[in-house]
Amino acid sequence: MQTGRPPSTQSFTNKTASRMSTGMMQQPPRTTQSVLGMSNINVLDRPITQQGVAGLRMSTSSRGPQIRQVKDKRYYEGLLRMKMKDIQMEMNRLNEEIELETQQQATSQVYEKRVREIASELTGLQGQLADYNLVIDKVNTNTDKAQIDAETEELKNENERLTENLNELFEQNRMKENLIQQLEDDVQNEKNVTFKLIEEMNENERKKYQELKVTNENLQKEIDEDQQELEMLTRQKLDLEDRISGSQIKQETVRLYYKLREREDRKAILLEEEKTRSTPAQEREKLLQKVKEDNAEMAAIDRQINHINEEIKKKKDELEMTEQKPQKKKKKKKKKHFRDLEKSQTDRHKKFKELKKREETMEQFLSTFQDSEKEENDKIQDLENKIVETLERMSKNLTGVIKLPSRDEFYLMKENLTLKEEELRKSKLTVEELNIKREKLTNNMKKIENLEEKIQEETVSLREKMKKMAEEMNTFSDLDDLRNKAKEKRENLLREKDDLNKSKTSLSKIKMDLKKQNEQMTKELNENETYVHLNNLEKKLQLLEQNNNSVKEFIDAKKTEMDGSRQQTILSLILSQ
Repeated sequence: MQTGRPPSTQSFTNKTASRMSTGMMQQPPRTTQSVLGMSNINVLDRPITQQGVAGLRMSTSSRGPQIRQVKDKRYYEGLLRMKMKDIQMEMNRLNEEIELETQQQATSQVYEKRVREIASELTGLQGQLADYNLVIDKVNTNTDKAQIDAETEELKNENERLTENLNELFEQNRMKENLIQQLEDDVQNEKNVTFKLIEEMNENERKKYQELKVTNENLQKEIDEDQQELEMLTRQKLDLEDRISGSQIKQETVRLYYKLREREDRKAILLEEEKTRSTPAQEREKLLQKVKEDNAEMAAIDRQINHINEEIKKKKDELEMTEQKPQKKKKKKKKKHFRDLEKSQTDRHKKFKELKKREETMEQFLSTFQDSEKEENDKIQDLENKIVETLERMSKNLTGVIKLPSRDEFYLMKENLTLKEEELRKSKLTVEELNIKREKLTNNMKKIENLEEKIQEETVSLREKMKKMAEEMNTFSDLDDLRNKAKEKRENLLREKDDLNKSKTSLSKIKMDLKKQNEQMTKELNENETYVHLNNLEKKLQLLEQNNNSVKEFIDAKKTEMDGSRQQTILSLILSQ
């Protein structure tokens, strides 16, 4: 292969563009000024390439620009090929940009996925860090293990309760959605039924239906108007209240006005009662019946209070029994267990003391119940006296009132009624308070039972650890046996070492023999003519490939230069024509 100098660009000139018409039809060449004068050059007609808008180059030859006079088929084919080449180059450039964008998009997706993974890993590590910080805080504050276990159990129960509530809410939501769907289906069915009924009506019924429909629409409009009027009145009311709030005199006037309205309403009620008033004997019978009913309710409430007191005594006995059990267990345990479990027992005793304090407060409340009841009754009596005074003033202002009971009888009836109502209300409150305290005591009892179970589990685990430690002590106490075992193990390892050394010497000999064989074979191969010839051919092939690549690069460069010069000549011809 010969790698001579490639031909120059003059041999590759476009012969089609330089060919002129033959015979006497040939015209003399024109100067550059005449060409520029005849051609209308427009800036917008400049060709657009990859480097932007290219300028127009005029020919510098002495003959002037080579202008094609006959535009035959080959001229237009060349022009079309040039445009196709430009389009193909632009398409290649766009394809490269698309591939680059796709690669960047793929890498961005990979990076986003990696970011999500790292973010999830970071959240997990943050959670672990929070757990470790919590453990460090617990260690620094010398928190007991039993207390930590109790807190974890409470959190576990709370999480279970929340999950149950969530499941219930989800189930309720699903049921409501089903109910809404069912109602929508029912509404649609009703609409279909009404539509069918309307279609089945005769003319009179349909006419009447239309009239009723119009009246319904009118009434709906009236309702909307009334609603708007109501909203407007409420806004006016709020504006008036704001105005009144700024003046004490206006507030006092409004208060007196409301008070006057209340008195007038009360007067009307009393007059109505006077009209429908029964005889004194009938009133007395009604009051006696009311007193009997109140006494029966009070007796039932007393029975409930006695029952609750009995249950409280039973719970006290149970608490005393639970307090005595751990004391008996303590005497049976060893001193080591007493030291380990002393902290947990102190917590339990604290809880017992709190329960005792609560019981004392309950007993104190029950003991001072009568005194507090008397105080409340005195307050009620004072309020009743004030009410009586106001009623007296009202009775003086009333006119035309007859056949009313005497003042003393009315006061007596009113007093009995208010006392019974107050006693009933207080008895209900005491029963509710006792029920709440009973629930609190039961919850405390459950917590104490859970604490005892944990203590028992810890004692079992400690006993198992002590058994293991005793077994290990027995094994380590026999030192002679341990020495003998170690000596046997050492002898076995020494024997294995000797065997491995023997095998190592044999393997090293084999290695040396193989190395010598390899050197001999490489020496023979280097002395072989075919091997040397092949090496030389491979080196020549590499040199030829390098030369071939350099020639290809040179040819491609020259082709690009030729294409540029060819385009300029074609443009000059186009502009000249």
